[in-house]
Amino acid sequence: MLAMIFGPSMGFVGFGLVLMVLAYALPIMAIVDVSGKSRVAFYQADSSKTAWIIVLAIGLLFWPLGIVSSAYYFLGVRRRVLNFQKGSDL
Repeated sequence: MLAMIFGPSMGFVGFGLVLMVLAYALPIMAIVDVSGKSRVAFYQADSSKTAWIIVLAIGLLFWPLGIVSSAYYFLGVRRRVLNFQKGSDL
């Protein structure tokens, strides 16, 4: 009854706010991370630094793509790039 008077529950609003922050924060963090890595390390890891920046920037506009692409970058591509970057820093 109170939800009909006062609108959606605070749990629903809080979940929406967390989702919005996540949708924008993850791609931004991924873009910053990609920008700090070597282009050569991306090339050695069979990836493209420029392509990742473009995909993640588009992900800022379309939040499902942003969440999925940044999660894929952080869980898969970043690890491979770091392995090659460690080898080139020596």
